[in-house]
Amino acid sequence: KSTDKGMNWISIGDELVLGGIGSIKVDPTNASTVYLAQGRYLYKSTNGGSNWTEILNIWNLNIRDIHINTSDPNIVLLASPLGLYRSANGGGSFTQILTDGCYDVETKPDDPSVYYIAKENTSLNLTEVWMATDWGVSFTPKTSGWFVPTNGTAASNGGARLAVTPADPDYLYCALLGSDVSYQQDNNWVGVYKSTNAGESWLLPAGEAGGPYDSDHWCLSSFHPTFAWGGNYDQGFYNLGIAVSHTDPESFLIGCLNLFKSENGGETYEQWGGYGGGPGLIPAPLLRQG
Repeated sequence: KSTDKGMNWISIGDELVLGGIGSIKVDPTNASTVYLAQGRYLYKSTNGGSNWTEILNIWNLNIRDIHINTSDPNIVLLASPLGLYRSANGGGSFTQILTDGCYDVETKPDDPSVYYIAKENTSLNLTEVWMATDWGVSFTPKTSGWFVPTNGTAASNGGARLAVTPADPDYLYCALLGSDVSYQQDNNWVGVYKSTNAGESWLLPAGEAGGPYDSDHWCLSSFHPTFAWGGNYDQGFYNLGIAVSHTDPESFLIGCLNLFKSENGGETYEQWGGYGGGPGLIPAPLLRQG
């Protein structure tokens, strides 16, 4: 834990037997309240991590995201492979809202009663965005303009990450993983979808879903975005993240094996660093050497 913006750190939670951490979230209204997900367990601390209480234990839960409502912190949503879980009493109890696997949760910046989730569609083998307008109780799909697999069902589904911004609360981005035709062609990358009307319709600013990739159409999940070398490998949801500027809704960062920035809403990207080198960057072998 750091209380000085990362300049110094202390170890907390040493009494817990932990493996890989799926998600950590701090209550936006009270920094002493923290939720931590690991494997089948969800823990809660009310004293800044000094002590932890196990509040949920479900086999194979493997929580991917914890979301605490910014207006009512008693409302906590969990996205997991087993579906979407909701608490209305600060984690005292949870109700399973959806049974399809979920990957991410966001609320509309100007209306915390509106929720977006990234949810599996098992019949199409892909991830979609669903929305609720009742504080996360009932969800409906928002798929106008969404990814349509070439062969009816996608070759694989890798999940998704969502991002919103107070710069324009109607903007919503979704980094979508998966392979349309095959892993060899698509490398677990579909693209970044964008909505400017709170999910009512979607567009793909980069122009096309999936591969093949070249210097004008980048794969953001691989070692090298153009597949010039090092293709056919990705780390997908293991380290995918996307965040939008709080002052410019057209500017965002997205990271996987490399970090990219777009300043035109996802039409084009500049590579900022990572394994693959890239235009205007240090060649990858030198980058790896430090």
